[in-house]
Amino acid sequence: MPVPVPRVLLAVLLAALAVPAPAQAAPGGRPYVRGGETVPVYDYADAVRESVWVQTPDDADEDGMIGKSWDGSIANGVAATGVEGLETIVPISAISSWYDYMRYRGTLRATGYPSYLQSVVSDRIGECAAVTESLATDSEDDTADYNAFWRARDYRPAASRVHASVFVVHGVNDLNVTTRQFAEWWDELAERGVPRKIWLHRTGHVDPFDVRREAWVDTLHQWFDRWLQGLHNGIERAPRATVETAPGVFTDARDWPLPGTRPVAVRLGAGVASYTDASLSEEEAVADPGAQVPGRLALRYGPLTSPLRLSGSPSVRLRVRVDRPTTQLTARLVDYGTESRVEYDRGEGVRTLSTESCWGASTPADDACYFDVAERMATTDHAVLTRGWQDAAHHVSLRFATPLRPDRWYAITVPVNAYDVTVAAGHTLGLVLTQSDPEFTEAPNTGATVEVDLARSTLVLPVTGPATLKPTKGAPRTTNGLTAEVRPQRLLPLR
Repeated sequence: MPVPVPRVLLAVLLAALAVPAPAQAAPGGRPYVRGGETVPVYDYADAVRESVWVQTPDDADEDGMIGKSWDGSIANGVAATGVEGLETIVPISAISSWYDYMRYRGTLRATGYPSYLQSVVSDRIGECAAVTESLATDSEDDTADYNAFWRARDYRPAASRVHASVFVVHGVNDLNVTTRQFAEWWDELAERGVPRKIWLHRTGHVDPFDVRREAWVDTLHQWFDRWLQGLHNGIERAPRATVETAPGVFTDARDWPLPGTRPVAVRLGAGVASYTDASLSEEEAVADPGAQVPGRLALRYGPLTSPLRLSGSPSVRLRVRVDRPTTQLTARLVDYGTESRVEYDRGEGVRTLSTESCWGASTPADDACYFDVAERMATTDHAVLTRGWQDAAHHVSLRFATPLRPDRWYAITVPVNAYDVTVAAGHTLGLVLTQSDPEFTEAPNTGATVEVDLARSTLVLPVTGPATLKPTKGAPRTTNGLTAEVRPQRLLPLR
């Protein structure tokens, strides 16, 4: 018979603000701000504890938090306070840095994002006018700098305070809460020896209950039994990582990134190439990589002679000269080759079936049966794997801009969101460089021309196993690709 989870702390939407700032539940369940929205996050944790402890007949002392998206982000934030009594968290598709959610390395994902989120989750807009104004002012859209406002909403530097075990779950094709959110947090937790486990799947912003239901319920049950009930069932000695390596195929590994993963630096080419900003859509940027398309550089490596396993966070180290004080630098990794893929650009890569499965006993008020869900598949001849952005003027620091001089060459690194994939033998790996990216950011088209010293620029890949990557002039033709779904830039970190 299933063991009941004792006094589980539910990660609920408590904060009226656009970010998980310190708050506590007000009468009627409507949140209000305490301490001028600047009190320490530890008080926020205390407020959550006072508000939503769920009592059970059990007298156990262990408590946990679980939630998806914003709920999971609250779990990360509370764990980062080091609050006593919190034994485990399960952040699903969760945020670890609100700067990285609303900014992409010095570029705006969307203007007015904090105020927008606050207005969506609060039903007391009139009473929160002063806070709304402070969100707009303190977040500094005009600079996109990482300042004190964002430091207060960045959980990663506080990873040393985390005493709870952490079970991370994320979709590698999540374009709402990008994979940088889990990868940076995971690395910080690993450095500090926090007990942890990770599941990665190939869909987007999706709960694992809708990806691998039976295995998820069983694994989560074991996790809670271990960390909330104190049952030594061995789950902490089981493989730490479970990765969906192909559609519907889940593989366990000792850790993530996979053990033996190493950075492999690949030279971009020879000579100097240039491109002028053209505000391309993603599909325009990556289609037909051999064609001359104004506004992009499309570099190719392949066809691969053996499968290429990537596991971790790539980056592009550029040596560039720019004829404007700044511009956005955008990088995409693309798999050129025909295969059946999870169609993450439609419905986050899943579809609801007509059948149901039941988990527990239903009551008149609570149906325990749920429609089954399957991955949505499509056969395409290319797919964007992952993306990265960097404001050129923030190349020295995210805390301030350093305008570029048109007569100077600069070393600028574009971090690319974490990913895990095996690129099949016979496929070609593409690196596509553009500038403004209207489907993902609000960075303006500056009209800049960027010169790239290809011989002194490199693509750095997290590779497991063999890697033979050489620039090639050959290029596959494309007809149908897997690229991002066109969507509003202001997304909600909600269910």
